Amino acid sequence: MYICKCLIKYRIKALFFFVFMLFYVFAFSQNDSILNRNRLIDTLTKAFEKQKGKKTKKRQPIPTDSLEPIFYRDSIKLITPKLIRTEARLDSRTSSFQNTKVNIYGYYVGVLVKAKLSLGAGYYRINTVLPVKKVVDGVDINTSLIVNCGSLNSELIYFNRRFISLGFPIEFAFGQYNLTNTLTDGGQVIDQQIKFLAFTNFGLSATFKPFKFIGLKLMAGYRKSIYPEEKTFQFNSVYSSLGLFVDVLDIRRNIQMYKLLKRHKKVKNSLSTWVDLLTD
Repeated sequence: MYICKCLIKYRIKALFFFVFMLFYVFAFSQNDSILNRNRLIDTLTKAFEKQKGKKTKKRQPIPTDSLEPIFYRDSIKLITPKLIRTEARLDSRTSSFQNTKVNIYGYYVGVLVKAKLSLGAGYYRINTVLPVKKVVDGVDINTSLIVNCGSLNSELIYFNRRFISLGFPIEFAFGQYNLTNTLTDGGQVIDQQIKFLAFTNFGLSATFKPFKFIGLKLMAGYRKSIYPEEKTFQFNSVYSSLGLFVDVLDIRRNIQMYKLLKRHKKVKNSLSTWVDLLTD
């Protein structure tokens, strides 16, 4: 196509010079000398030959590696922070109740706004036998505690770096608790309380992230029982918890990045690539 355009352009110029030459040759009067006409013919001929000798510039070839821009586009899309980012993580903690350590197992789903404000909902469960034994009328009694509750969680993150983040968490939890007293010998149930429970946690948090998707979350503050108020279930106290922080969506994003690198043949060593993805 490019060669055809050049030939057409060349023919038009040649035709123009030929018509121009004839016009001036026949436009001279009879008194004009033959010498002047010959000079004009020579001038036009040289100009035509000069135009003919010009070489056309070669067009630069189009790059054949068209996948590189696609790789950069897709990788930037994966790593670019979003205004609103969804979160899904395992949130297991170790806390205390009546001076006894208890394990709390939970799940959290929410959104992170501008990497500063976390809003979401969680589900938490406690199922433990309290090691503190009561003695009633000379009989040993064991106490077991089961708590199932949902919560509305919020956290303002005021400091966020690669390996550590600090925040102000506030949680409102509500659900049901089951406090059961049984005989140590035989396991016979003496009394049982199954009631509605509501409380709030607020304080400070620090998350240590040796890997981007997993870390340890330390929380400390005050736990205030909203309901019930009876003394048999005293939930008001200063609390501290140490939990495992696992970001499920970040694991998914790392898998997507590895597949992208492999599809564009940028994985030289699988182990090295995975180490870079998990630690950078």
